Amino acid sequence: MKGGFPWTGRARLGALVGASTGLILALVDIARWFAGPGTVSPVILAAIIVGSLVTAFAGLGLLLGAYVHVAFGPLRNAPERSRAAVWRSSILLALPLASFLVAIPVVWVFDRFPLMSVTGQLVWLLIFIALAGAALLATRVAFLIVELAKPWSGRTALFAGSGIALGTAGVAYFADVSLFQGNYESFHYGLAGATAACTALGVGLALAASGAWRPSVGWLETHVREVRVLGALLALAFVAIALMPPRTFARPRGVVFEKFLRTARFLTDFDGGGSSGLFGGTDCKPFDARTEPSARDIPGNGRDEDCSGRDAAWPEPPLPPEPSTAKERYNVLLVSIDALRADHVSAYGYGRHTTPTIDKLAERSLVFLEAYSQAPGTPDSSTSFHTGAYPSNVPRDYAGVKSDRPHLFRLTDDALPLATMLKRKGYRTGAFVGFKVFETLGVTRDFDEVRYARLTHFARKFIAAGPEPFFAWIHYKHPHMEYEKHPGLEFGDEPIDRYDSEIKRADQELGDVLAELAERRLQRSTIVIVTADHGEEFRDHGGLFHTRKLYRELLHVPLVVKIPKVKAARHTNVVELVDIVPTLAEVLGLEPRPGTLDGVSLLADRGKYGGAYAEDVYHPDTRVGQHAFYDGRHRLIHDRRNDRLELYDVRNDPREQRDLSATEPAILATMREQLAVRSLRSASARRTADRIVLRPPP
Repeated sequence: MKGGFPWTGRARLGALVGASTGLILALVDIARWFAGPGTVSPVILAAIIVGSLVTAFAGLGLLLGAYVHVAFGPLRNAPERSRAAVWRSSILLALPLASFLVAIPVVWVFDRFPLMSVTGQLVWLLIFIALAGAALLATRVAFLIVELAKPWSGRTALFAGSGIALGTAGVAYFADVSLFQGNYESFHYGLAGATAACTALGVGLALAASGAWRPSVGWLETHVREVRVLGALLALAFVAIALMPPRTFARPRGVVFEKFLRTARFLTDFDGGGSSGLFGGTDCKPFDARTEPSARDIPGNGRDEDCSGRDAAWPEPPLPPEPSTAKERYNVLLVSIDALRADHVSAYGYGRHTTPTIDKLAERSLVFLEAYSQAPGTPDSSTSFHTGAYPSNVPRDYAGVKSDRPHLFRLTDDALPLATMLKRKGYRTGAFVGFKVFETLGVTRDFDEVRYARLTHFARKFIAAGPEPFFAWIHYKHPHMEYEKHPGLEFGDEPIDRYDSEIKRADQELGDVLAELAERRLQRSTIVIVTADHGEEFRDHGGLFHTRKLYRELLHVPLVVKIPKVKAARHTNVVELVDIVPTLAEVLGLEPRPGTLDGVSLLADRGKYGGAYAEDVYHPDTRVGQHAFYDGRHRLIHDRRNDRLELYDVRNDPREQRDLSATEPAILATMREQLAVRSLRSASARRTADRIVLRPPP
């Protein structure tokens, strides 16, 4: 068409590349949306289509299309494909790959780099240089071989390059979907960028190889009007998506599109507080960093710091432990099994007979069917249930980091974990744990004996050694990944089968320890607690293992408590792992520091103290990146870093797949208020004692 936009002409430049790229990625994202569970909103689908096709990827495609044109300029214009032209082209095409390979590990280690030794810093610098050099060299050599291969024409080489680029895009996309979901955020941003870049590059190379694309330098001058129209459409689409209300973007499943949204919010965070009021964000005061969706709302000060629409009210302080009436000084055996989700315990209704020892113990114990961890990872969860405080309230030394792993902050010297309180009562203390990370965390500091291998063997020796009373903590590392299949305890070869085999192995080890108690006739004088630090995911929400998510499969854990002279019972009320410390304080007469416990005794009348709170403390800046509250029916998850709310009716949707945040505004408002104040529970106790100190970690 003369004078019109040359869809069938030769001068397509980056516009056709961008449109093709956007179409491919938009279709993949839409397919991903339909493949995943959840309520599909036509408005959200429209946002994904328009945003992916026009705003994000068409613009990126324009740039990359022009980039490919520039990169192949020397090759196209050089007679007989001179070696110098090939090398100039290859180094230009290698630069994006080198940037990705170097940028991702740079982001990973940036925050901890100043804390490393000089040797560690030099090693990482050498790694960065090696990655950059490897990327440049590999790409240049690859293009050199392809271009100079005698049997291949230049067009065949371009087709091969496009296939490699598109294949790389597919691998990057599905790696983004599948690997470590909820963790390593910079890694996933890199994968999203690699997906878009490689797709655009592949489409551009394919067009060049087909002969349909022969860019003309004068195209922009010839078609100024069309370029202006295209630019105006891009600008309008960008503005429309930026101004769409937050409910439009409720839990988008467009994987790559969602990451572009997060990047857009980051770039429009005008006050630097961590949130944006655009692109679905809910920053109610975009130029006041003190008021952000991720801020802690201090009750009663007349300000709405967290943009919830109201000022928070003070929660009920936790019920303090009752004074002990027990005459005996019971021994304490605390067993935590790493990554054991409750619905894989046969005592909790699992179809496979994975836990015969726990099942038998449960028959004469208190069994809490709705027990929840306070964090999805071991470092935060373990310090939480040892201190009885929520992860962000755990007293930790944020200034004096004792490790080059800055997310592993050590307990402060004045912290009172279980071992410290029991040692002050004259208990022998022994820790038999599968990870040395507990030493870094400071959890093992007041144990007389600490062992990291042959846990059951040394735990039995400790129990048998006497004298009483004793406190033994055993933390079994299986069924932590990687899962092994144990002979005689086999369920199959799949990961979930090997996971169950690991569970049965840990249960078997527990049986040996309980047999030692029986042999020493200590059953009637020992409190036995069996639980887990967190659960495990098997693609319940798109990921594997345990990552930074706050869904049921990662927080719902078994909790079996046998207390001498307390009648066995099964409880369905919601309890938390922070309830372990106040329970032992009540039974044994321990003396925790007033106002430091977030938990309530498991023996108390729960009443208004129900519900389970959890959070993910984002290290190393120690902010609460996301937190969640479960009231026994609904779970609300607030991803504060990405300004996203998710609401689930767990009673009718136990797998938490149908997000109701856009359809149940009344429930959302109520749950959000409960969530906002729950982390202040121990602060409320300090307030009643006139010792309130409200300061988030630095």
